[in-house]
Amino acid sequence: MVSTVIWVVIYAKPPNGPLRLLFDERTRVGADMMYIRRFGQARAMAVGDRVVIHFGGPRGSDPYAQYIVQAGCVKEAAMPITQQDAQNLRALLDFTHQGFPHFQTDMPLLGQQGIIFYHLFSPPPGVETLPRPYPPPKRGDNFIRLLPEHLAYPQIDSWWRKIVPKGHCGS
Repeated sequence: MVSTVIWVVIYAKPPNGPLRLLFDERTRVGADMMYIRRFGQARAMAVGDRVVIHFGGPRGSDPYAQYIVQAGCVKEAAMPITQQDAQNLRALLDFTHQGFPHFQTDMPLLGQQGIIFYHLFSPPPGVETLPRPYPPPKRGDNFIRLLPEHLAYPQIDSWWRKIVPKGHCGS
């Protein structure tokens, strides 16, 4: 059964560098490491909830900027980062810290931050990325929870169904 909840996961442009390197690594490993505030917000997401990835940054800063570029679902709920996560996902840890210097890389502070795992898909040939169909997120917005009554829901739901292959994420 497909979840009716769709989370817009906003990948903000890091203050130190481009988003693309971090985005590519998040995609490669299917995970996102988050500082404390973002981690607290991610805890509202449940396994199986649908997600779409909003690529942040000013329009024109990257071909993906201000587009929804991937769709999928939550594979593992947000949890504290462990030493094993830090070792197994070293490149993600390093890219996250380089882009967001306030992200802590040493225990015990590392363990107060979070990690979440997604099952993500990029648009197949013939399906375009989706221009953001909702107002620009406010500074500090990390996740937007969409329910069927939201004005952007039908368009995002339709796009999600074109991206996620049958048999994945409850489809």
